[in-house]
Amino acid sequence: SGSLLVSIRGEKVVVPVMLAVVALKLIFNYPLANQSRLGRVERTFLAHYESMAPNSLALVTVLWFLYRSYQDVMRLREDVTVIGTGDFVVPAYFNRVTKERFPRIAVPLWKYDEQTGYTFLYELLAMNLDQKRQIYWEIQNSMNRNFYKQVLPHEGFIFKFTFRPVEKLDEKVVGSYIDSLKRMILGDIDRGLLLEDEEAAHYYIWFLDAVANYFYLHGRPATALNILNITEKVFGPKGTNTMDEKEKRM
Repeated sequence: SGSLLVSIRGEKVVVPVMLAVVALKLIFNYPLANQSRLGRVERTFLAHYESMAPNSLALVTVLWFLYRSYQDVMRLREDVTVIGTGDFVVPAYFNRVTKERFPRIAVPLWKYDEQTGYTFLYELLAMNLDQKRQIYWEIQNSMNRNFYKQVLPHEGFIFKFTFRPVEKLDEKVVGSYIDSLKRMILGDIDRGLLLEDEEAAHYYIWFLDAVANYFYLHGRPATALNILNITEKVFGPKGTNTMDEKEKRM
């Protein structure tokens, strides 16, 4: 666990309460939370959710509502522990992570607050990686700088934590992921999800912006530009300009 804690504690993180407010805005405005329209999006999102390893851990923000609906309503993959990142960042607005709430995974036994939430998260990650548990993450700009060396692309919207820092991305991994992104987007266009649903498109734009930022932090500006070009080709020249400043920081 030591190498993990050292590698991701490089700089102190201060995430404002605004993150929680924006997350709630995204969750309750997007069609992901609208059960009457779930059928249009579940093929892509459900595929990513079901691709997770048995008894794994998923740390998500905007996708929290959808993943909880999979478990609480549809009773799918209940072996996956789903935790909202707001539980760590702003526990006063959400719920603290405890062993009682999440008995399937390893959880530190001390009580944290907004000042110590990231320390608690780092410890929880280390404990579960030590147990060889697979940990997945919904990528987001606000946490990229602290975790980009600890995660690799997995499937669509989901990245996966690694135990040792990734100093240089493997070309095959990058190429395969970019190709999979293109297939995912083209598939959702064919099903009428992206070009007919403004709110779903807004989520994709938010996500692709975070992916571009991930590759930029890894010293791959050409790959980041490629992602932004994909965004522009699919969603038009406005692209990420459709996001407000709060969403860009999220």
